[in-house]
Amino acid sequence: MTALLQPSEVDSVLEDEHYFKAKWDELDARDRAKIASAVETTRKQPEFKRLKLRDLLIDEKYQRAVSRDRVLDIVYDFDWNLFGPLWVADRRKSGNHYVVDGRHRLHAATVLGIKDVWCEVRPTTGSDEEARIFVALTTKRRKMNSAQQFQAKLVYGDPEAVEISKVVGRQHFEIQDPDLFGATRLTSGGKTGVIGAVGSLERIYREHGRKGLERVLATIRLAWDGVVPTLSSQMLRAMSGLYERHPDAEPTMVAKKLGEKDPWALIERGQRFGHSNGVPQVEAITDALEVAAGL
Repeated sequence: MTALLQPSEVDSVLEDEHYFKAKWDELDARDRAKIASAVETTRKQPEFKRLKLRDLLIDEKYQRAVSRDRVLDIVYDFDWNLFGPLWVADRRKSGNHYVVDGRHRLHAATVLGIKDVWCEVRPTTGSDEEARIFVALTTKRRKMNSAQQFQAKLVYGDPEAVEISKVVGRQHFEIQDPDLFGATRLTSGGKTGVIGAVGSLERIYREHGRKGLERVLATIRLAWDGVVPTLSSQMLRAMSGLYERHPDAEPTMVAKKLGEKDPWALIERGQRFGHSNGVPQVEAITDALEVAAGL
């Protein structure tokens, strides 16, 4: 495996291997034996088969309700590269096959007229065991955070991600390193000019386009130079809300007025008002920005 990597990457892999080995050694003998036993349990090893859709069943006792929107998303953007094998239980007593993970893919395949699909088949004792597996699959599976997704989109040249990246760069900001994402929500990593709220950038871009995102970031840069916490999700969305209310407002003039105010105080005022009056905090912060800007 490491023979295909660059020397620096080999060092990184070896460091990881040493780290994982050290963590493994920290476990007591009983825990290691338990894990080793699970690895050696042959009946848990999957068998990959092509099964006909008509032979696949759903156990409603533990399955979640179908999201029609999710099914249609799979149908409209169908891609075999994203259509992984269904996790299917082979009930030893009845011999029937139940879909534990992949219900929405199953429905999408039915809509598309697909007759059979690849399945990852494992023997189970019945619905009780499957329900435990279902909970583990749906809760322990770690999704990519928005910063990691954004970085991946840049790699394959997603037009939206590329344009957002350009806007951020033009305003002399940078997007937070995905590996550091989530270190602290409010302060976007605690470093001036670094944006961790990637999801908010994407939302503003989709709703208001390049110009809308440009003036939000320009205002924050001119007013506060991107200091903490002016690049938080709440502030970005509140600033966008300000321009929704006042589409003709000029960023330079808005920034001049806002620059006279403490951004911490504006955010705190909005949060406190929103909490006390049942108003969404972003909307309340927008109110505070509106007053401060004299609009």
